[in-house]
Amino acid sequence: MHRAAWDLPLPTCSGPRQPIRDPFFAFPWRLALARRYSARYINDVVAHLAGVVDSVHDTATRIGIEAESRLDRHRYRGEARIEVERGGKTDSFVSLVDPAARSIEFGHRHNFTGRWVPGLYIVTGAAHRF
Repeated sequence: MHRAAWDLPLPTCSGPRQPIRDPFFAFPWRLALARRYSARYINDVVAHLAGVVDSVHDTATRIGIEAESRLDRHRYRGEARIEVERGGKTDSFVSLVDPAARSIEFGHRHNFTGRWVPGLYIVTGAAHRF
């Protein structure tokens, strides 16, 4: 005789004889099904793991050290500096801090001659190493 899944008894735990009230376990045939999670959900879970957050910050620190080294090679005056900071729960940022940071990083037109002065790509070059 064939019995329908909803006619089977509810699964019980090993302690006091109380049925499991989770609706997922209400039908035994659902126990064989796998749950599907979206890539977005998985990425969110993994990004918030303590080891991943620490690894991201360690990598940002290494990028910051390399960027500081690249900046020191070109510094003869000015107050440009590299900062590494944590942002939010999972992110870390490496920043070139100077009033002319964009011109230093990506290039600019010379004030007097108007010729293009190529950028040094300090943070970009450091990030590409890792």
